[in-house]
Amino acid sequence: MSQRKPSCPVCDGDSLELDRRYFLTVAGAAAGAALLPGSLSAAEPANRPAPETLVKKLYETLTDEQKKLVAFEWDHVDSGRNFGLLRTRISNNWHITQPQIRGDFYTKDQQEIVRRIYEGLFQPEWV
Repeated sequence: MSQRKPSCPVCDGDSLELDRRYFLTVAGAAAGAALLPGSLSAAEPANRPAPETLVKKLYETLTDEQKKLVAFEWDHVDSGRNFGLLRTRISNNWHITQPQIRGDFYTKDQQEIVRRIYEGLFQPEWV
């Protein structure tokens, strides 16, 4: 059995040495590529209003009649459908009120705010 000789590229003098000029060229190209339009999508969510801000805006646009049907107190307990303390309810089908978003209950502006709230919860490519 032959014995392997451990090799080290730095010790053997085979290392690739980068000079400052090459490093700055590569770093500058990488920085320039980061500014291309396709890479700006990561910055777009920072420009969008936070979903919490939009929820406040939506609440301010609701009429008193709308609020009676879709806005609940913090400690609201729905015992009719055994939901319990509503703020602790988690479900993949969280339809707890009769009005539907794409019906006559909400105005077109309110529907748009609801859509923007939904989109604000996810990365843009996940929507």
